[in-house]
Amino acid sequence: MHGLLESQIKMKRVTLIRHGVTIANLKKFYAGATDLPLAPEGERQAEALAKRVKAMRPDKILSSPLKRAQDTARIATSGINLDIELDNDLREVDFGKWENKSYSELVRDYKEEVDRWFSWDPDFGFPDGESYKGFSKRVRGVMEMIVDEEADSLIVFTHGGVIGHLMCLILGLGFQNQFSLLAPPASFVTLEQNNGALELKESRWETGSGN
Repeated sequence: MHGLLESQIKMKRVTLIRHGVTIANLKKFYAGATDLPLAPEGERQAEALAKRVKAMRPDKILSSPLKRAQDTARIATSGINLDIELDNDLREVDFGKWENKSYSELVRDYKEEVDRWFSWDPDFGFPDGESYKGFSKRVRGVMEMIVDEEADSLIVFTHGGVIGHLMCLILGLGFQNQFSLLAPPASFVTLEQNNGALELKESRWETGSGN
């Protein structure tokens, strides 16, 4: 009975880390499915994360299969003797024809579709890309996976859209709030899970520099 009680009250820590900066971030292009590497600045950001990540003492590391997330994970966990496990559901949303375009280009060429996107039309889909419903279903699956994960300290390297959507689910907010919850590149947020519920440990984004 004592062991059962301990397992019931045991707290799990989950850290969500957005990849370091890419050329698309610097140029303010939409790049979801496009498999971009880190920019040199992004590599330096990942290096700055390493000390913070090691202090988290993870016992499981997950990453999106996209290069920018994998490279951030590889650099930031270089001092940790754990394999990086790839999960395809952690990839960023596929913007389809909107990939590698700026907001001004989208407004010029796809004004009606952009208006539907920002009105959070549940039936919206990116042209030749992922549907909003499909992305939301995928991220809900990620949250269920995190809740069910047995690791005591789980670190997840993923993308801004995935983290923003997850934060809305965890905080019980409408998805129209996800842009206000967008994680800066190479920043992280820590969650704690107690008796099945995920809660924010810190209500701000943290970086490798401690800011």
